[in-house]
Amino acid sequence: MMMAITEQRPKLRFEVGDRLECWCNEQWLLGVVVDLWWAHSGWPPGHAAPYQIQLQDGSLVFAPQDTEQYVREAAPLLEGQSDEPRRSGGHSYSPPAPAMLSEEISWRKATAPSGQPYWYHPVTKETRWDEPAEDEPGGARAISTGVVHMLGGSAAVRSRTGAPGTVPYQGASPLPAEVREAAAEGEVARVTAWLCEAPGQVNAVGPGGRTALMAAAHGPRGSAAVRVLVSAGASLEAKDQHGCTALLLAAVRGRAAAAEVLLAAGADADATDAHGGTALHFAAFLGHLAVAKALVTAGADSSVRHPKAAMTAEEMAREAGHDSVLAVLRQGVADAKAAVGAAGEGGGRGGW
Repeated sequence: MMMAITEQRPKLRFEVGDRLECWCNEQWLLGVVVDLWWAHSGWPPGHAAPYQIQLQDGSLVFAPQDTEQYVREAAPLLEGQSDEPRRSGGHSYSPPAPAMLSEEISWRKATAPSGQPYWYHPVTKETRWDEPAEDEPGGARAISTGVVHMLGGSAAVRSRTGAPGTVPYQGASPLPAEVREAAAEGEVARVTAWLCEAPGQVNAVGPGGRTALMAAAHGPRGSAAVRVLVSAGASLEAKDQHGCTALLLAAVRGRAAAAEVLLAAGADADATDAHGGTALHFAAFLGHLAVAKALVTAGADSSVRHPKAAMTAEEMAREAGHDSVLAVLRQGVADAKAAVGAAGEGGGRGGW
């Protein structure tokens, strides 16, 4: 269904300033409505999304439809939970119009090299051995693209006709759900107990091809577990089905402590996801200042251009209005040039 700007706009369920939850990145995220019938300047005339929403990390998303599938009333605030997201300015580059986002995209069947059939989803890139059930929660055979983030979402939609995702992992035992949850919450005792009970399984994978280290790096309180898992030999460069390493996942979520541990352990600061994005691209676009500082300090290359966005990290930060991140990136470039100049003047082999 295409959203059109007309004099007879349908009445929306939420108003500007209302708290709600939106389906984004395969989970419900808390946000605040900042605009109604929002339209990007690059969309065709007459196209608009019913809501633009600011998430608690300050990033902006839009919902293509005003339905329970995309947005719902927020749960009551918990004690100590902030009522407002952290504010950040600006928009991103042009995302696709809502008309491209409201379709139901079905699971597709493929065959592994072994001849065993499996199912993959062209939008989420999820793969699985068992056939999705018709009444399965979360979309069953058809999964909607949901609320679209202005960086990763557009790339995911454009890849809907691409090749199947990675064939489901056939090596180590599956990562137990309770271990994945413990890693994300930083429950070191439970993670350590699992490592002792299942030696050699530190790189076991769960849904989406994610390891315990990825869960810890992505989770809200997982930095302590990151240290334990790295010490136990967890792979720093393993990638999930979206091509994300643990460091990339930490950058997406703004987990600076986890990112610092991973970088200190030798994680590749310039590793890319399936769309060519680096951790610095995500930190710059989403306004994660502490992560950007850690990456710049570790020598991340800010000149790399995102293939889909056609922007460098510095350009993304500028377009998104993250001035503090932009300053860090520019200072990093200046420091690098100064270091090169000092080396040339101070007695490298060609100094005299």
